[in-house]
Amino acid sequence: PMTEADKFGIFRSYVLAGKKIQAYQLRNNGMFATTKPDKNKDLWFTPNRIPDEQFCAGRKKAAAKEITQYNNWFLDVDAGKDDNNNYYVLDEVSRRKKDMLAVIKCLPEPTAIVETRNGYHIYWSCYDVKDLDTWTAVETKLIDTIKIADPHARDVARLLRVPYSVWYKIPSEPYKIRLI
Repeated sequence: PMTEADKFGIFRSYVLAGKKIQAYQLRNNGMFATTKPDKNKDLWFTPNRIPDEQFCAGRKKAAAKEITQYNNWFLDVDAGKDDNNNYYVLDEVSRRKKDMLAVIKCLPEPTAIVETRNGYHIYWSCYDVKDLDTWTAVETKLIDTIKIADPHARDVARLLRVPYSVWYKIPSEPYKIRLI
């Protein structure tokens, strides 16, 4: 069986295009870049890149127009929230994840699947995509075709969960993000 380090090595090669992760954490009510992330708290990254020389600690989340390297298309598939706008309990999320995985198995084989507390982030590496219009056309088609995808998670600079970091939105129920 593969170790977490083996899996992350593959993730780094294909999803991050061999480059160092550009990580963000919530600070002062905003998402800010961090060069020394606290892996015990919510941690995100953008699967498409801004130039490394522009990425520095304390920088705000990148805007779409700043992305210069298109590495991945992605889907965010999520269990949602209950009628009171609370996250579902883990038993209900597990039931919904089984349905999500059945749909995911019908898709073209993804480059990576990251399991979050509430669902999955699914990645397809892209090569030779040079412009936002091309990237957006495919991303829009993916989201509009795969009805279980979050229709709002379509920004090229979207922040998604870092594998092996910890989901901490409910402090009494931390959840380790897994790369599957």
